[in-house]
Amino acid sequence: MANQNRFAARVLKGLGTIIPIVVLAVAVAPILGQTDPTTESRAPGSKPATRPSAPNVVSITQGFEGTFPPTGWSTDNQSGSIGANVNCWNQFTGTTPWVAHGGAAQAGANFNCSAGADDINGWLISPVFNFHNGDTITFWTRTAATSNFPDRLELRLSTNGASTNVGVGPNAVGDFTVLVTSVNPNLTVGGYPNFFTQFTGTISGLTIPATGRFAFRYWVTNGGPDGANSNLISLDDVTYNANSVTAAHVAVAGRVVSSAGTGLRNAAVTLTRPDGTTVRVLTNAFGSFVFPDVEVGDGYMVGVAMRGYSFRAKLVNVTDSVTDLVISPE
Repeated sequence: MANQNRFAARVLKGLGTIIPIVVLAVAVAPILGQTDPTTESRAPGSKPATRPSAPNVVSITQGFEGTFPPTGWSTDNQSGSIGANVNCWNQFTGTTPWVAHGGAAQAGANFNCSAGADDINGWLISPVFNFHNGDTITFWTRTAATSNFPDRLELRLSTNGASTNVGVGPNAVGDFTVLVTSVNPNLTVGGYPNFFTQFTGTISGLTIPATGRFAFRYWVTNGGPDGANSNLISLDDVTYNANSVTAAHVAVAGRVVSSAGTGLRNAAVTLTRPDGTTVRVLTNAFGSFVFPDVEVGDGYMVGVAMRGYSFRAKLVNVTDSVTDLVISPE
């Protein structure tokens, strides 16, 4: 039934035998005589003449086994209209629509993300990571063996912390403004691989390391069961690799002083890392403090707390040792 053509699907739908299935934790197998709208493929043929978590992971490999979406992952369907495949992204198991690249399961999306002829904008969003230039994201993807309805997949990046905001509507990207790589960007017939093919996106252009998420965007204009584009894709064995270059560690040091320039003793100085963890030290008799082991290349917030004083936290971009940081009350 996975390769049932669109005309047959319309006839069956008219007889009331197609039941939209919302996949929650695991894939739902089609009932005998029915079509699963999440794994259905559009068979080739003539087209109609008229078409109206916390960032505590350094590297991962995600094969989409077990619960879907996996822990820390999420989905969002912002298509122009919502079709029978409500979540857009679902888990495929067994041999439907084809065997996974690795393991027993894979993720996938299809033309039923939207209804009628409409633009598809379906998102599969990763957990939170600390991004550095040179980090890579590799993945395997494919479409049906034969397809006259082109698909497109984008890998996008958000550097807005834990945000999962993809915007509203079929053309929105929300916080995922960085396009890392695209599969079949021009929606060319035959442009999407029909056997599992590996793609790699490399993160670059960050002025400082950033915390955020990456996402796979199934974005097909004029898609849906009555559209000129969109068929069926799957995604498997996604690997995020942190840059293998070991970052240097340096000291960040300075003084906490009064408005008159006098060192303040026993002031609590806190350094907050990009992942939200903190280190605290107390100033000595001269108001001096030092954090001896700080990773180069990150931006850190340095704040001070002391009874009777009010301090504004400072953002410190660490590219080398810092020895002259001075913090005084407002």
